[in-house]
Amino acid sequence: MGALSHSQLTDGPGRSLPKPSTEIIALNAQESALKAAGDLKGLQVNRLAQIAAWQKIDPALAAEFKPNAVIQTDLDKITGFSQDRSETFSKSDSRWRTDLQINPFFVNDGVDIDLALDGTIYIASFIMKPGAFDEIYIYKSTNNGTSFSLWGTASTPDVMTKIKLSLMDKGATKYLFITYSAENGKLQNLRFNLAGGPLSSETIANNVKLFDIDVDYEFAGAPQLYAIYTRSNDGMFSARSSDNGSGFNWGDEHYLGYGAKEIAFTYGKGSTFLSFIGYATGDHFFMSNSGYNSPTGWSDRTTLMTSAVNESKYISLRAERKPYANFRVVCFVSRKQNSPTIKFRGVAEIITPGSVQTVIITGFYPTNVLHWDSWSKKVDGNTAITASFVTEEDRIFYVTDYNNLNFANEVQISDQQVLVGPAKSAIASDANNYQIGTYVSGTSDFGLYFDSSRPTMAVNENIKNKVSFYPNPVESMLTLTSKGKINSIIITNMVGQQVKSFKPEANIAILNLSLLTSGTYFLQVDINGTIENHKFIKK
Repeated sequence: MGALSHSQLTDGPGRSLPKPSTEIIALNAQESALKAAGDLKGLQVNRLAQIAAWQKIDPALAAEFKPNAVIQTDLDKITGFSQDRSETFSKSDSRWRTDLQINPFFVNDGVDIDLALDGTIYIASFIMKPGAFDEIYIYKSTNNGTSFSLWGTASTPDVMTKIKLSLMDKGATKYLFITYSAENGKLQNLRFNLAGGPLSSETIANNVKLFDIDVDYEFAGAPQLYAIYTRSNDGMFSARSSDNGSGFNWGDEHYLGYGAKEIAFTYGKGSTFLSFIGYATGDHFFMSNSGYNSPTGWSDRTTLMTSAVNESKYISLRAERKPYANFRVVCFVSRKQNSPTIKFRGVAEIITPGSVQTVIITGFYPTNVLHWDSWSKKVDGNTAITASFVTEEDRIFYVTDYNNLNFANEVQISDQQVLVGPAKSAIASDANNYQIGTYVSGTSDFGLYFDSSRPTMAVNENIKNKVSFYPNPVESMLTLTSKGKINSIIITNMVGQQVKSFKPEANIAILNLSLLTSGTYFLQVDINGTIENHKFIKK
């Protein structure tokens, strides 16, 4: 796709969009109805009408609606195939301690996971082979992760830097996409038919540095992929596949007018959302798009945090599946004050039209909280989101669940003996709200690993919570129980101030919290010298 001529060395000032006319507002509403009906001919007529209407207001903006043809298929260079295979490459009896080792290769930063509507788990990773084609391996599990088979492969001529796995599995023809960025700046899209067969490929854009991508989960008749990416000068662009291209025929490229050094992107319901770290300032921003990642649908940016107050890193973004008028988006981010002695902790920004609520998820961990990833279910109106993070010093992989403003306590997924590689984690969930995760080991036992909180797995899972406490929320008396002796309990408020401390020296502790004011607090519990951190709410 052709890029607008610009120079992007700062965070803005951003691209100002004109207000839509009454005619355009009506055409946008019609587009939603046509997509719901899968009326491809009607959508093409609607697109031409939108172009004509925007031509009256802003001809340059109207020109962005012209879909571009495929830039390059690369079928003579990229080879791949998918099929259901009878042989199983990873079995439950080949688990590495309590985690299932899917492959023993040295896997780089490229790993992603997604869950099909029928519960099938797909995991993708790539392996760099110096002097040869980089290779992509796609694994499939139909038994909740008890075993995996090698389902698909691809070889590319590119040195890949990142991959994303997306499933378009609601229509009659179902697809799996692997989108990757390469060191040469290519942003490439590979499409596998879930029924099997050779892959197809398309170059989305060139001269790309960062990207994120998501799928329109709603529409079986007119499905699309949407993307945000930065070019080599760090300026951000949005784009989308055509509504009759099943993830291909990319166009509608729009320059947003901002520069970014980190981006996170997600689809909601008829709308898309963007969070980014400013290229120059390091400030943390949020933007929304009310119309299927349309060039004309972007809002002004909202500042979530300035770098003068807190440093923000490792952002991940997910939306509840709600209409744009009452959207709710959760941005997971690691934050810390600008001091070398202060650790990054996990924070969630809950963003709604006109408001932002900040929730501290991980409390005061003794280690930096890094490398967020997240996933949300493809169910209309759904509010459930699963997120993961890796701790820096001990390199352990944790997950947490979010549902309708509530966050569950984090659960350890990786074995404590397996050191998780930096920035190499991926997460999903399933229909019964069990967390599933895949990650890369950074120790001498290299490989791709899978684990789950599902209790029916063949080997007992590692559960981080050795202490139980109830009730939560609590009005007056909070009871803690543990298999080990509880040496001490420290309670801190949201800003880290200690408000109470106890020394039970027993397996059971009953705390009188009736004098605490209402709010959210953190428990720091010492059990035989092991520190656990938990969150509770005082009514």
